[in-house]
Amino acid sequence: MLPRWFRVVIAGEVAGAVILVVLLVHLASGGARAVGQVVEWARPHSAPTSPAPPAPAIPRATASPLTPQGLASLGGPLLHQLDKDTEATANGEMHLIARVEEALRQRVEDAIAATQKGR
Repeated sequence: MLPRWFRVVIAGEVAGAVILVVLLVHLASGGARAVGQVVEWARPHSAPTSPAPPAPAIPRATASPLTPQGLASLGGPLLHQLDKDTEATANGEMHLIARVEEALRQRVEDAIAATQKGR
């Protein structure tokens, strides 16, 4: 026969699995709704007004196809600047990490020294 604690663990796992299945079925069957349907303050407040005037048409920009020559002229200086900025950021982060490591090392050494003095 199984020990009582083991049966309780198995019963808990079975109950958890049943609850998980019920929740998944509930969500799959349309249980998930928009926030505005559940929370009243999230519902849009629309006062009956006259219809808004039509917005002016936004002119569309025509995309010119990028040629390989255009990509090369774009990539060179911009990528070089991006590399410089990335290097500067990485160096700054490494410097900060080194300072944090030094501070932590000093704190740990101080704590060890304090506990050894107490003995």
